[in-house]
Amino acid sequence: MLDPHGRILISRAEVARNAGVGRAAVSNWESRHADFPRSVRHNGREAFDATAVAAWLDGRIIPVNALRENEPEGLDYGSRFRSNLGLFGQDAVPPEREPGVEADTPGGRAARSLLARRGMLDSPETVIWLAIFLYARQRHPSEWAQIRENAFRAPDRWVFEDTWRSICEADPSFRDMSMPEPPVPASGSELVKLVDDAHELASAKAPHVGDRSPSAEIFTQLLDRSAEIQGRRAAEHFTPRAVVRLAVDTVVDASRRASSIYDPYCRTGEFLAEALSRLPPGPAGKVRVFGHNPNRTLWSLAQMNLRLHGVEPSIECSYWWNSHSTEKFDIVLANPPFNMRLPEGVVERGDWRYGVPPTRNGNYAWLQFIVSRLGKGGRAAVVMPGNAGFTTNRREQEIRAAMVEDGAVECVIGLPSNLFPGTGIPVSLWLLREPSGQPGDVLVIDVTDLGTTLNRTQQTLSDETGKRIVRALDRWRHGGNIDEPGFSRAVPIADLRAAGHKLSPGVHVAPRPSDRDPPVERIDDLLRRSALLVTQLRPAEDHVRWLVNQLEAHHANPTTVPLGELCGLKAGPSGSRLRSDLPPSDGVPVVLPRDLRDGEVVDHSGAGIPELTVSRFEGYRLEPGNVLVSRTVERGRVACVTEEQRGWLFSTGLIRLRVTSAEIIPDYLAHLLLSEACHEWMIRHTAGTVVGAITLPTLAKLPVPVVPLDEQEDLCRALNVVAEQARLYRRLASTTESLRQLLTNSLVAPPDEHPGAERTGT
Repeated sequence: MLDPHGRILISRAEVARNAGVGRAAVSNWESRHADFPRSVRHNGREAFDATAVAAWLDGRIIPVNALRENEPEGLDYGSRFRSNLGLFGQDAVPPEREPGVEADTPGGRAARSLLARRGMLDSPETVIWLAIFLYARQRHPSEWAQIRENAFRAPDRWVFEDTWRSICEADPSFRDMSMPEPPVPASGSELVKLVDDAHELASAKAPHVGDRSPSAEIFTQLLDRSAEIQGRRAAEHFTPRAVVRLAVDTVVDASRRASSIYDPYCRTGEFLAEALSRLPPGPAGKVRVFGHNPNRTLWSLAQMNLRLHGVEPSIECSYWWNSHSTEKFDIVLANPPFNMRLPEGVVERGDWRYGVPPTRNGNYAWLQFIVSRLGKGGRAAVVMPGNAGFTTNRREQEIRAAMVEDGAVECVIGLPSNLFPGTGIPVSLWLLREPSGQPGDVLVIDVTDLGTTLNRTQQTLSDETGKRIVRALDRWRHGGNIDEPGFSRAVPIADLRAAGHKLSPGVHVAPRPSDRDPPVERIDDLLRRSALLVTQLRPAEDHVRWLVNQLEAHHANPTTVPLGELCGLKAGPSGSRLRSDLPPSDGVPVVLPRDLRDGEVVDHSGAGIPELTVSRFEGYRLEPGNVLVSRTVERGRVACVTEEQRGWLFSTGLIRLRVTSAEIIPDYLAHLLLSEACHEWMIRHTAGTVVGAITLPTLAKLPVPVVPLDEQEDLCRALNVVAEQARLYRRLASTTESLRQLLTNSLVAPPDEHPGAERTGT
């Protein structure tokens, strides 16, 4: 943002992001160096003069292990900061490409200008409103002229309201949706100017391509940036760009005409927009676009996105099971919600070609529905959780087997973990086709170990890996041999049957050549992983220092509230009906006390109960944000439930806390319960003489220190980083042990297999 003196002001988070360091590092610089530029207050918020920060960073060399890809040794933080922010002077050269922005196209350059040239607030709401302004600027130019004129003399909120009103008047379908809340603080006039500049830059160098607007690419980049800023919260609304590109590349063939595309859970329309950008423009390539999206905000963004790409989409604001259409499509692309519980009546109403799916997990309902919508020669790419390929649930096994035997499954690609922000759940890409009625080989590709580090907690799929996958798929479709140890294999139907129709690539792909002869590549891989882990550990040190500073400035006497006033407490089923010795089962998973470790549900033992008996335990279902505590108050037996455990049950021996107060967030509560102080309090208040166990009325009296919500969020972010550091250390130790074992096995000769053999030598 610009202040009245013409200074470019940016937030602390933007200083950190553009310098490529943690937010805590900026706090360190400020506290340790008297000459670090002082912050100022602008529109009620803390901000820094970007030019002054850049000057202070000049000459401060970036350590070699902190350099990014393509950054030369000897680069200083000032050069990186100027390049990322767009403060290009005579001695600074803009980077060729900023992560997530295609800078080699006019739209990409315009997006870069919009996102970096003047500094952006670290607010996803601001970025979304920039996208809405861009849509209004492109689609309703006459109304935009009036908005621009009013922007510099009307209150900021009026600018947002006028823009939304113009969109709704031009398209009545938007009237049913409430206007998104304007970002605060934000200058409507400044955002209007930014959008005008970016639009002009894109339009001057990139005329319309077919019906596609030059603003389409900028809109896409804005959606990506919003997801980047939101982090974990974005996982359920956005699909990572690398996954979108790969999915589209596997089913869209520019030489093959496609007249219709469908996404049954289209989020912001990212799959559909990417597919449209790959198909030939013009009347001959006119494509009909369909979709479903139950979220009204995302529905509206998808409508805008696709209209800027030159189509009038037909998107219903609902789930597919609320529609009566039976239309078939040439291409289907989807990233449906993982493991979602199906609403009552969906299973009963469905026409299931391969078998009735379980209601507690909708993965195979989505897969069957998508197959049913494929027209003649149709193809589909569907993102699925990794366990969908090897789940042992009886009904899901039978459906998977029937799909394979019907020729509906073409390929399954195992993708790297941590592709989605905030979750490490493994994912795979299923390529489906119109059923042939005949079983055949299924191609499996395993790139689980080929992820490229994007940041401390997230990976991506490199362009080269994506191209390698597409090349292998193309060779296979044309009859070529693609069996490659450690990467791909065409699995014969006989082998699939022998493996219980499991579709996990790791089960079928042959391992890489023996590590023993020679082990160099494997050793290099382990050394690379070790170096990467060491690099990932460094940013956590800054968060630790920030935590120390934060704790020193923390409230000396925070308000304490009894736990029972903040949460609803419920103990696991009595009578040992869900006890700790439950055997492994393919039914509904049950979380046991031994599954809790340091804030997470880990190493799930597979315990479960048959679906026929689950109705008796409906009151013990878990939801994301629930906190679980062991009744025997063992240290570390606390966990915050995630989306992965939605619908699971919790066992006898556990207490579920369901936050009911707006004064506290679940992550903060979980961290508190892991503290030594809380553990000692619970130990002192346990009842029983043999095995101490805390009662619900007693636990409800636990005094909980409550601080403001923004402080809770800051503390959780820092503590989560420290927890991740502990996990990284464990991974580093495991990797180092693997390296030791490999070196030992490779360099030390094994014992002679023939005891009586004599040793020979010269």
